[in-house]
Amino acid sequence: MNQIRTAKEIAKLKIPVLINKGMTNTEVRVEDVMHLAKSFPAAKLKVNDGMNHIMKDAPVDRKMNLLTYTQTELIQ
Repeated sequence: MNQIRTAKEIAKLKIPVLINKGMTNTEVRVEDVMHLAKSFPAAKLKVNDGMNHIMKDAPVDRKMNLLTYTQTELIQ
């Protein structure tokens, strides 16, 4: 994620903003999400335990996590 550009763009918004972070997301770091939330204090930050980048329940194990992207039968 380009933190600086994303933060500048979100700061321009005049609508409600939800920043959603899955804790088993291997694509976006917690630090990046926190930076984004600080750049737009009016945004609501939601952290979802056990969810990955595509907001599906997924394990921490990277290989199994990535399988949830294409193998829907792995999801409850």
